[in-house]
Amino acid sequence: MRLARCVQVSKDCVQTFHVMSRVVDKRAIFGEDEKDCFVGLLRALEAFSGVEVVTFCVMSNHFHLLVNVPVRPEHLPEDEVWRRMGFIYSESRMNQFRRDIARLEAQNNKSDIEEFYDSFRRRMYDLSSFVKDLKQRFTMWYNVRNHRKGTLWEERFKSLLLERSEGTLLRVAAYIDLNPVRGGLVEDPSAYPWCGFYAAVNGDMRASAGISKVFRHGTSGQSANAIVSSYGRILKSKVVQSSGGKNAHCRSKNPGNEEEQPITPDDQCFREALGNEIRHMSSGLALGSRSFIQDFSRALKMRFDLSDCGTGEYPVPGEAFRGIYTAVRVRPER
Repeated sequence: MRLARCVQVSKDCVQTFHVMSRVVDKRAIFGEDEKDCFVGLLRALEAFSGVEVVTFCVMSNHFHLLVNVPVRPEHLPEDEVWRRMGFIYSESRMNQFRRDIARLEAQNNKSDIEEFYDSFRRRMYDLSSFVKDLKQRFTMWYNVRNHRKGTLWEERFKSLLLERSEGTLLRVAAYIDLNPVRGGLVEDPSAYPWCGFYAAVNGDMRASAGISKVFRHGTSGQSANAIVSSYGRILKSKVVQSSGGKNAHCRSKNPGNEEEQPITPDDQCFREALGNEIRHMSSGLALGSRSFIQDFSRALKMRFDLSDCGTGEYPVPGEAFRGIYTAVRVRPER
């Protein structure tokens, strides 16, 4: 059995995912205009869907997202549905929707009116719909702009369910924001305009709020800017070690003049590890503590028929990831 592209073992609580998708044939189609368009679509769909973007990074041929998927409300009022539709549809399209509803109301067609609103509600608070809309809308924009047809993406998107603990979320968020550093595009992620850290440093309140959600302890009473500065110290300390980055064009500001905190050996190990490609960050089914992975595996077996296979739990190698495990799908030997 092919598992769903996003394994949500429960919809009764907020769940967090690391989402990735790559362009077909690994083509480097994302220039500045393409990245700007993609980020604009990402934010518009975030406002429409209710899926929360914690941080993100758009590279030349792929993207990474760290997102929270809240619990869908039992009922979303019609006026709220209209408000959210306005984030992703043009005024002319909205006027057409209004005419459609007026016609149905004139016919006293209550069932079709309710289905109209439900068709939008079903797309909200749903990760698959969120990523599908994002990729489809970008493909439509790109194809028109480049006079092409056909698919733009390599495959269905990948996603890892993450334990909502600071230890897991901080590592995945930093891994995402350090993508352009690993790629040799910049020496500091605050100089890369298409990642969440850059947006936060440059005053984007949504990006600052997203990064604030990574931290679970020790930030009570701190402002979002202070939390972003603390997060930046983690990233910058890795950047200081970097030797391969190039000075890209920079639309950023200095992230702050705060005095640098001393780097402990554990911090040093953590940052050096995040400077490398780590397959466990982008493969498998889930990432977190051993108890979280065990609970995940049990819930997965209860929800899906895994009689022909199961899940294995493996520790992420390296001192920086002690205590963090990944769940992967495994087939028994025959």
